[in-house]
Parts: sequence; structure tokens; C-alpha cells
Amino acid sequence: MLIALGALALGAAAAFMNSERSKQMREDLQRQINELSNRLETTLTERKPEIEDAIQRSRRVAVDGLEKMKGVVDQSADKAQEYVHKASTKTADVTADTTARVEQTMEEAGEPIEAGTSEGGTPTTQFEGSGESDNAGGNPA
Repeated sequence: MLIALGALALGAAAAFMNSERSKQMREDLQRQINELSNRLETTLTERKPEIEDAIQRSRRVAVDGLEKMKGVVDQSADKAQEYVHKASTKTADVTADTTARVEQTMEEAGEPIEAGTSEGGTPTTQFEGSGESDNAGGNPA
């Protein structure tokens, strides 16, 4: 029984020491966590201007890039519009030249200038010029 009481006393002392050691370890861990948290806050506070500056530079670069792109697009649109204008002017000039040549050729050939009119200026149909009647089907009106 004396052995049992000694073992019990020894177990209680070991449990108390273990409890004290656990308490001490918890306190050490809590202290280390608090130190790390404080260091993190300090580092973030110190680097906050640097981080904000990097963000602002990134924004400026993005805005500058977009403005350059807008300039390129506007310039391309202006060139395209200029090209369309030149092409339409050229087409109009070619059409006018072609019309003038056709009129000149018709005058040289002695043909009436306006299609569908006789030399006297009265309208003709395809049948009048050929001697056929408009009523080619045969039923006289």
C-alpha cells in the first residue's frame, strides 16, 4: 500500500509538472504568435506606401497602353476613311470618264445620246424601231 501511495504521489507530481510544462508551452506559443503578428503588421505598415505606389504605376501603365491603343485605332479609322473617300472619288472620276467616252463615241457614230430616244427626241420602243408591233401575239386591239 505504501508503494501504491508513493506511485500515486509520484503520478500526481508528474501530472502537475506536465500541466505546468503544457501551460508554459502554450504561453510561449502564444507569445511567438503575437510577436509574428506584430512583425507582420509592422512590415505591412512600412511597405504600404511601396505597395500603393506599385498599384498606381500599374494603373498608369494600363491607362497609357489603352490611350496608345485608342490613338492607333483612331489613326487606322482615319486612314480607312481617307482610303474610302479616295476610292469613291476615283470611282466617280472613272465613271465620268467612261460616260464621256461613251457619249463621244455615240456622237461620232451618229447615234442618239440618250438611250431609248430617236433622233427627233421622241421615245421609241424596241418594236417600233424593228417594224414589229407592240401586239406581237396577233390580237389586234
